Amino acid sequence: MIPAIRTDWDSYYQRPFPASSLTRRYTARRLVDTMQRFLPQGPVQIIELGGANSCFFHDVRRALDVRTYHIVDNNRTGLARTADLDDTGVIELNEADVLTWRPTQRFDLVYSIGLIEHFSPVETAIAIRRHFEAAHPGSLVIMTVPTPTVLYRAIRGAAEMLKMWQFPDERPLLFEEVHRTASEHGTLLHDEILWPLGLTQILVAYRVKGGMQDA
Repeated sequence: MIPAIRTDWDSYYQRPFPASSLTRRYTARRLVDTMQRFLPQGPVQIIELGGANSCFFHDVRRALDVRTYHIVDNNRTGLARTADLDDTGVIELNEADVLTWRPTQRFDLVYSIGLIEHFSPVETAIAIRRHFEAAHPGSLVIMTVPTPTVLYRAIRGAAEMLKMWQFPDERPLLFEEVHRTASEHGTLLHDEILWPLGLTQILVAYRVKGGMQDA
């Protein structure tokens, strides 16, 4: 179960967790490296789930030939900030809850950073399936999610004790929980733990199997 108190994303966008700015560069490098490794060359259509106020849009756009970049999120504050990121018209915003949203097109790359851990186990499975529903057969799905290593627990415990922790509904996941659902719809290409983040995250990449029906 996750706490009844949910993360206040409006407050977070105004005052991010102090360590975030120090870790984003490393996350961006690992994310882009994985995309370049498994995506074909040429223009790609991308969708980021839970990507309001995207920290990685500029890194991805510099590294790839981005035809369109869609973002799905239900936080208006974050989406308003996202609109200021793009001066080329590449970004398309979709204000929607990923748990109830249904894609109207398919993408070459579907990814999320720190999204699926903010739900109950049943909802997390739904959120994972949304990634695959939005992807072409043979395309790429990437997810990162906190994982409860000793290092993660120590840093989070200290942050909670100091009243600095901003994510009361964050539920760190083991690889097995993510893979249980993702492996139904994709073939695992890569997984790693991002240890330098301190608040350790798993990064996983899947090649999407043949078409799937709505969950």
